[in-house]
Amino acid sequence: MMRMKIKLNEEKAKENGKYTVEEMYKKIDDLAKKVNITKKDKEGAFVGNNDRYDLSSFIRIVLTLKDCNWFKPYVEEWLWDENGEVEDVVKFYNLGRKTL
Repeated sequence: MMRMKIKLNEEKAKENGKYTVEEMYKKIDDLAKKVNITKKDKEGAFVGNNDRYDLSSFIRIVLTLKDCNWFKPYVEEWLWDENGEVEDVVKFYNLGRKTL
């Protein structure tokens, strides 16, 4: 099973005032819906559909978000879990480390 957990830094968003976390989470939800990832678990993580499209769907989410200027400075935690193997996407792409 694939799942992806994304947590944004609410305090940083409030300090900057450019975006609210609600607006950013809505954009993330809309992106996930575009690639047919609509389920979330009790932690709010996106959950794959257990079909052959899950990998490409999650890759599209990652490749889109990693380059979004409205996302990068605010991402606090971003974990991709594929059958128990967890990748820290923030660390992998060195995101969330830039100043605004």
